[in-house]
Amino acid sequence: LSTSGPTNSPSILSVSTEAPTAASPGTSAPQTPGEKLPNPGDYFEVPGRDCDQGDLPSAKRSNMTVRTCEDECSQLQECVGFSFKLIKTDCYLKGTANCGTLRKRNGFTYYAQFPAYLEMDGDCTNPDINVLSSNLLAIPEDATLVECAGYCAAESQCAGFSYGSMASPTCIARSASCSVTNNDGAGGYTFYQK
Repeated sequence: LSTSGPTNSPSILSVSTEAPTAASPGTSAPQTPGEKLPNPGDYFEVPGRDCDQGDLPSAKRSNMTVRTCEDECSQLQECVGFSFKLIKTDCYLKGTANCGTLRKRNGFTYYAQFPAYLEMDGDCTNPDINVLSSNLLAIPEDATLVECAGYCAAESQCAGFSYGSMASPTCIARSASCSVTNNDGAGGYTFYQK
């Protein structure tokens, strides 16, 4: 995980979209002491993916840099992220309408803007979106809290996620939110509503 950009502007957090590797038996997810959710408005980078729907009107911008595209998206309340085509330096601003599934697409990177997550007291046990469709982003079993929040921000079908630092898997993206959480037997998970 890396962060780039000046500290007074939104940060871009990036992770690999390579297939996750399984943790050794008996090991738990890596812990980051005091790990907190990213600031709303920061971006999560998903290399090799493109959100091929949800374009804002006049969404395409040409001859851009990632930073200028980020600045333009950050200035529009309805912008939730952008797809960037490196070869032509084209930027496609994405709105709150359904982005569709992030498709594998060479030469593109999708940048999802982190929402303000609401941390619930306990877990929400609505369906895990990874079992609903094989086209969704695969969340590594040992995802950190920041990575889990990023994957949920990037996936339009994600309504929130359950995170448990000592559980396996650590991150479960949920297809629906819930107003009442399960504190009984939550297995160490906390639900973060999008």
